[in-house]
Amino acid sequence: LDGELQPVGALTAKIAGFFETVDAFQRVGLIRSRNAAMAKLVLSALAKRPEGGGPPTLSIPVTLQDGKVYAGPVPLATLPRIEWPEAAGSQLRILR
Repeated sequence: LDGELQPVGALTAKIAGFFETVDAFQRVGLIRSRNAAMAKLVLSALAKRPEGGGPPTLSIPVTLQDGKVYAGPVPLATLPRIEWPEAAGSQLRILR
């Protein structure tokens, strides 16, 4: 938690199935065919194939800070602010 008792964190997400996701987005009209092809080209260049086989994966840093979730530098979502009950705040000690 940060100084205002809001969540913060950092991790690395290992993602697979992104080509199928791009195809699904294209099928339902969220992205155009041309953009889907470009996305697949970029994802293909960034992806790594596991040594033992399996689908290609991407490792992406994911952070939670300032009320937002980021994948790398790209903001993905805004999180609602947590309003702690008054009694909870008096029970917590922030270590710095």
